[in-house]
Amino acid sequence: QALDGRAAAGALAQAVWAATGSDRPAILAWCAAAGQQGFASLAPSVFDNAATDPVAASLIAQAVAELERLALALDPGAELPLALAGSVALRLAPQFSPAVQARLVPAQGDSADGALHLIRQTLGF
Repeated sequence: QALDGRAAAGALAQAVWAATGSDRPAILAWCAAAGQQGFASLAPSVFDNAATDPVAASLIAQAVAELERLALALDPGAELPLALAGSVALRLAPQFSPAVQARLVPAQGDSADGALHLIRQTLGF
C-alpha cells in the first residue's frame, strides 16, 4: 500500500524497502528468492517499529488476536496449558490477554523434540 501510494510510507515500509528494494521489480525479485528465512528476517522490523508506526502496531495486534482465537478454537474450555514456540511468539506473549498469559508454560522442547516424541509414542518406546 505504501509503495503504490494508498498508505503513508512509515518506518515499517522504509525498513522493508531497505531489505527488499523500494520498487516493484526489486520487491518481486526479493519475494521470489526470499524463502521462509527471508520473510522471517523481516519480523524484527515489525516489532522494532510498532511503537511509532501504526501499520506495525496493527500487524502485532492482528497476530495476537488471531493466536488467541486459535487457542480458543483448539481448546474452547481454556483448560490446557499453552506453550509458545519461536521468537515471534515469544515477543507477542506480553500482548496476550491476562487469561491467555495465565495459561502459558515454557516449551519442553522444539519441533524436532516433538516429532521424536510422536515417533517414540507410535513405536511404543
